[in-house]
Amino acid sequence: AYCVKVAHCYHAYALILETTGFSSTTICPTTSSAWNKIAYSGDCRPSTQFSKAGKGADLLIHEATFEIGMECEAVLKRHCT
Repeated sequence: AYCVKVAHCYHAYALILETTGFSSTTICPTTSSAWNKIAYSGDCRPSTQFSKAGKGADLLIHEATFEIGMECEAVLKRHCT
């Protein structure tokens, strides 16, 4: 596992979990295959570093607080839509 710094609040990071194979209990319900890479970020601004680190992830989790149409407010508060 490793982290990449993202633009959000002070000390905000995104998390990348990689393995040669999660246990058989971590199975994608859609494809029935094991997840080998999971990328997670909170409600941060778009991040090239996170995008590169998370490329090829089997599962991406990215929180988004603001709805479409609230892009200006999201930028001011360092959030995402």
